[in-house]
Amino acid sequence: MTAPQLILGLFFITALTSYVSGAEVTSCEACNKWASCTPILKAGQAISSQHSSNCSCIKGFSGDGMSCYNTTTCSAARASCCPTGYGWSPEKGCVDIDECSALQSPCVAPLMCVNMPGSFTCLLPQVNANPASNPRLVQFSCGQKVCNLGQDCITINGIPRCADPCQHYTILDDAWRSTDFKTNGTLHCDMGVNWQGWYRMYLGGVSVQMPERCIQPRMCGTDSPLWLKTPHPVNSEGVVQGTVCGSWVEGCCNFEFPIDVKACPGNYYVYKFVKPPLCFLAYAADANTKVCSTCREGTSCVSADKITWTCQTQDPVRLSGGRNRCEGRVELYHNGRWGTICDDDWNMNAATVVCRQLGCGKALAAPVNGRFGPGSGPIWMDNTQCLGTEAYLVECKHNGFENHNCGHYEDAGVICEEPSTAVVPQLVCNRTLMRIGVPAVHRGSNALNTTSGHLADPTCVAQREENGTVWYEVQSRAAVCGNVLKINSTHAVYSNTLFLFLANSSVFSLPTAFPFSCVYPLDSRISMDIAVRPYLSMQEMGLVGVGPGARASMSLYRNANFTTMYPAGPVVLPVGAPLHVGVNVEEVEASRFAVIVDECSITDTPNPNNPERYLLIQNRCPSDPRDVLVIENGVSLQARFTALLFLYEGNYNDMFLHCRLSLCDRTTESCSTKCQTRTSRSISSHKSLTIGPISWTKEGN
Repeated sequence: MTAPQLILGLFFITALTSYVSGAEVTSCEACNKWASCTPILKAGQAISSQHSSNCSCIKGFSGDGMSCYNTTTCSAARASCCPTGYGWSPEKGCVDIDECSALQSPCVAPLMCVNMPGSFTCLLPQVNANPASNPRLVQFSCGQKVCNLGQDCITINGIPRCADPCQHYTILDDAWRSTDFKTNGTLHCDMGVNWQGWYRMYLGGVSVQMPERCIQPRMCGTDSPLWLKTPHPVNSEGVVQGTVCGSWVEGCCNFEFPIDVKACPGNYYVYKFVKPPLCFLAYAADANTKVCSTCREGTSCVSADKITWTCQTQDPVRLSGGRNRCEGRVELYHNGRWGTICDDDWNMNAATVVCRQLGCGKALAAPVNGRFGPGSGPIWMDNTQCLGTEAYLVECKHNGFENHNCGHYEDAGVICEEPSTAVVPQLVCNRTLMRIGVPAVHRGSNALNTTSGHLADPTCVAQREENGTVWYEVQSRAAVCGNVLKINSTHAVYSNTLFLFLANSSVFSLPTAFPFSCVYPLDSRISMDIAVRPYLSMQEMGLVGVGPGARASMSLYRNANFTTMYPAGPVVLPVGAPLHVGVNVEEVEASRFAVIVDECSITDTPNPNNPERYLLIQNRCPSDPRDVLVIENGVSLQARFTALLFLYEGNYNDMFLHCRLSLCDRTTESCSTKCQTRTSRSISSHKSLTIGPISWTKEGN
């Protein structure tokens, strides 16, 4: 199974992971026709009151009550009752297959496998890092590529690719989802919808959003309307994980599960809806947010009570006269002109609002009396009284614009912490080294000393500075400087972590961790000699690069001792002469890996994929032991064999010898050359090694 791979912030609900015996539902209408329905009542509760019920399959049927299967029919040989990703259980019906419990993980290390209903997803592990980062941020991968923040793996024209869900979504326009729609008659359940990708909500052709407030039961065309418990994100956040709640007998959040949400330019949101855990639950659309579709550029749709929404223009602020953009005289742009703020009642609450609006760090001071010099233009606000929680300065209480008794010698100021810029590492993976680089200079309130770092082994501190970047290097070898090697069926991954400490700090503090991994392919049929593609996902994640396969060479020798090679160029040999072939691999971990000759063939063209070929070695064994002798294979980084040359094609055309090689990890598996296919580390691209042309001569010529 394939699925877009979610890289951060998943949690699951037991009700979502498998079909179990008996399911709680809001109405008996959700039960299968082969199920019984039992009301769930508290002591003294009347059957006529609002309550939940339990669906249970009757005798002879298995399932969760919402789906019931004939036990006899589905237990028969070759019966196929369950959807993809589910297996049959006579006791429980169709039960989710846990792909992550397989001996071989379906995910490429260092990604971790997490089971999902009918499928699985691959996550990058969390590590100790910047505690100020947003734990709700979500990142996806698409095949072997990790998408940028704000993108998802979306199928476009039949091809999965990283794309912005704000540009690729499905319109969801159902009148019954409106918060104004009282449920009467047909009950809707989103559990039966085949949700695929991202959705934008509309009502009557007007863009709306999910409600951020509790919606009472029996509204929005369903029993339990689903509303967004967590705030909608802002444009700069990318994709975040939100929490959806369903209102029912236990209150506003009787049912709870996660979905992904993204804010888009133009005051709208897109949602990655999933199937709710039961029926009857359905996603609600807030009718009061229709006004948001009328907000012009430069305005925001805001609401204090999450009921009444308005478009509001936010006057920008700036700081002038300071040493950087986060300190100076406060200036407000209003009615097309820049002006200042009088310092009457000016305090740290107001400074906090200004620092937040500017995207600076925390407020350090609220200077008065024109500390940063007198400004010019109108004095827009006086007696400014802020709570400190306002998003914008103009939301604070004041006398009214230009209503003051001040002069510019009383202009208010602010000093904020300068925000730290994120350290964006670079990663280079080559055949022998892993190199991780960080900027030599890092500024801000939590600036890191980029020359203070070490790897997992604190004695590994070697570094060099090149063109403003500090590079830390470690050999691509297991256990060196704390390297960890993980191998699965497709890749070998060397991982480590760079730790950097705060600048100008002599006390105990947790370092910021930058995990990184170099991925080398294990599938010898895939070309891995490609450019490195490093990415920075975020500081909770690892930096991952793809390295090339090991370099191999193949030579033809004059004698059986393999001491004298033929020079480069065409080789002329008599029919029946032995070909002494030697293979050598340049691989840093000579003590760990061994080269294996998987296949060798002869063709009359330089093309190794020529369908007209004669196999000398197949599945690591001679095709005909009378003609081929394997002397060394799977023992070291050298392999040797001898083959007798005959007229395999019945003519004296030039011939070319092609061999496909792989590496075997001798510490984790037997590298004996049995006649079978074994996964091993790639040492070449998909093109086989080739020797030739080799010309023939007749006996006696």
